[in-house]
Amino acid sequence: MVNDILATSPLVTAYEQGARWSKGMRAGGQEAVNATLDLIAVGSQSGPSE
Repeated sequence: MVNDILATSPLVTAYEQGARWSKGMRAGGQEAVNATLDLIAVGSQSGPSE
């Protein structure tokens, strides 16, 4: 999934949250850290939401 996020796959970016993760991770720095932490938090709860 991370590869799809980084590659801006339409399977991910079709969803608002996926697009945010993709943009954040590709930005680098603290933005990438924040996006990754959000991905982990959402994934450890119930899954992605819009």
